[in-house]
Amino acid sequence: FFGDAAASNAGYIKYDNNNQRMQFGVEASTRGTWNANGLGIGTTSPSKLLHIDSDTTGDVEVLYLENSNASTTSIDSVTQTFRLRRDQDDYSYNAGKITAVKEQGWTNVAATIDSALTFSTTQNETTAEKMRITSAGNVGIGTTSAINSAKLSIVDTTKPLTLAFDGSNYATFKVSSGGKLIIDTGNDIDLDTY
Repeated sequence: FFGDAAASNAGYIKYDNNNQRMQFGVEASTRGTWNANGLGIGTTSPSKLLHIDSDTTGDVEVLYLENSNASTTSIDSVTQTFRLRRDQDDYSYNAGKITAVKEQGWTNVAATIDSALTFSTTQNETTAEKMRITSAGNVGIGTTSAINSAKLSIVDTTKPLTLAFDGSNYATFKVSSGGKLIIDTGNDIDLDTY
């Protein structure tokens, strides 16, 4: 137990032999538990490597990932990276990333506090951004910015958009290098109404 003259039980670290867990306490209450499954914050029986729990009515923010650089000129970001190990190799590779990024340097002016959320995947050992949601809610796939301020922009030279009824009944929409819309159904185009 840790304490001072004002509080003799301000904090503690103890091993619970009956339940085979290590517990960490603050203000005489257990705040963290480490057992064979993992580390628990807000729970005394974690079931995963990291188990965060808050008994709160409504929404609860359980985790902050923060880049505290206060520059007004740099385009800062914070990233959650996912890694996987390949077969018979002692090395892990980036499998994907989710990144929150400033859209410009932030100042004390509210109009500068804009951010985007980007999603990256890995292909042939190279991790690259594949989709972005801008501060305005516009989505870009295959592009880092919305084209012509559209809510959805898809950039690809082969098959950017396919709408399907099932695996064999679909239409592919493409745009030619001249900007013309091409609808490819593999059959005659039948514009039907319901």
